[in-house]
Amino acid sequence: MKLGLLITTYNRPDYLERCLASLNYSDLNSDVEVLIVDDCSTDKKTIELIESGYLESNFYSVMYNQKKSGISQSIITGYNHLFANGCDVVINLDGDAVVCEDFFSKMQLLIEQFPGRIITGFNSLVTNSLGKARHPILKSFANYHTKKSCGGINMAMNEATFRKYIEPACQQVLKDGKGNWDELACKAYSATGMDIIVSNPSIVQHIGLKSAMGHHERPCVATDFKYCDNDTKDIIVMNQFAGLGDILFCIKIANDFIEDGHRVIWAVDSQFINIQKHFPDITFVDKKLLSIDYNSQVEVKGNGFRVIPMRWSQNIMKVTLRECMKSKYALGTNDWNAWKEWRDFEWVRDEKSEDLLFSMLGLDDGQEYIVVNTAYKTQIRTIPPIAIESNCKIINMEIIDGFTLLDWYKVLQNAKQIHTVSTSIIYMLEKMELNAEAVCIYIRKPEEQDLKNVDYILTDKHKYILE
Repeated sequence: MKLGLLITTYNRPDYLERCLASLNYSDLNSDVEVLIVDDCSTDKKTIELIESGYLESNFYSVMYNQKKSGISQSIITGYNHLFANGCDVVINLDGDAVVCEDFFSKMQLLIEQFPGRIITGFNSLVTNSLGKARHPILKSFANYHTKKSCGGINMAMNEATFRKYIEPACQQVLKDGKGNWDELACKAYSATGMDIIVSNPSIVQHIGLKSAMGHHERPCVATDFKYCDNDTKDIIVMNQFAGLGDILFCIKIANDFIEDGHRVIWAVDSQFINIQKHFPDITFVDKKLLSIDYNSQVEVKGNGFRVIPMRWSQNIMKVTLRECMKSKYALGTNDWNAWKEWRDFEWVRDEKSEDLLFSMLGLDDGQEYIVVNTAYKTQIRTIPPIAIESNCKIINMEIIDGFTLLDWYKVLQNAKQIHTVSTSIIYMLEKMELNAEAVCIYIRKPEEQDLKNVDYILTDKHKYILE
């Protein structure tokens, strides 16, 4: 029997490196053909890793999607290629998952025992918001369970099964532009009366918390899996879930932990999850998925985690905004002076979204316009009107579904003037090269009247006017 292994990936090289390392430690052999399909990764580290020969196998190749299309396209591309190369059964593996040492021998035993069935080595134990198992076990046997559904992190099947259930599901997701291929495939498969075979204990572990491909699994969901990794660094959980400005302000702290070898998970309000695309090295997750105390004012340690409390409000601390912000660095075990180095970090731009937003606002290249922003704390608050007299077009910034603040880059960069309340946009402007003749910052709160809560974050990079 010839096995094929498909690894799908998009950015997040740290996870991919651990995935490939686990394969190097496993019983991978010459009977397995490995294919990596990359969905147009935008970071150099991922491409360098893929092409570096890090995987210690002479039987692997690489393919790239022609355009970023999502995991469904990667699944179709990979399975088709491996079946065309003579593989009898193909196993898929996400780039943010790892395998145990005897993964292939155990998978092969199940494949031989249950020919023509869908088989997975990933025993997801995740529960939904009601506390019910998302993929409940139907029956348990000596070395396997049966389930009606499973996560798409790892599935093995022959070509006939792929053509009947997986390929149509992937094509449907690509056509609709939404949905989960594995959910559709499992639903169609279980409707025939067949159950999915699940290895017991798990032989695959999902190490990504919130991936760019849409996974929402908790770490160590497969509690019966013994993870083979020499990395004993704690996972850092950033407890700063509200306020985009606070999040941007603390990116430097997260990057410091990452540089020290930690994984960083950032619990945020669901409205901020979409900034994941701008900071791929950080795992942003809906705070509802983590069982931590969001009111805690002390660091919590335990079971490989460190929860860093950073959400100290002015009201709780009874200090000025400036002192409150400084405290975040102290809680993150960083010197306040590190703020001066904050501008060293970069975000990944989404130029397609920037161009789309620019067009949606009715703007043309070379057109003169003025940007006015009164939005902060994710909603519109009442402040004295910002009255602008000009013959130029006025663009009022607002929260638009599908776009992040950072997607306003092109709009802000080419504005003739920028008028904004003092909010998270200022951190963004400090990193940009602007064409604006002036940036006017308006006080939004009484406690900012002395300007001490605004001017400390500004440099002389732009011509700021404090109103």
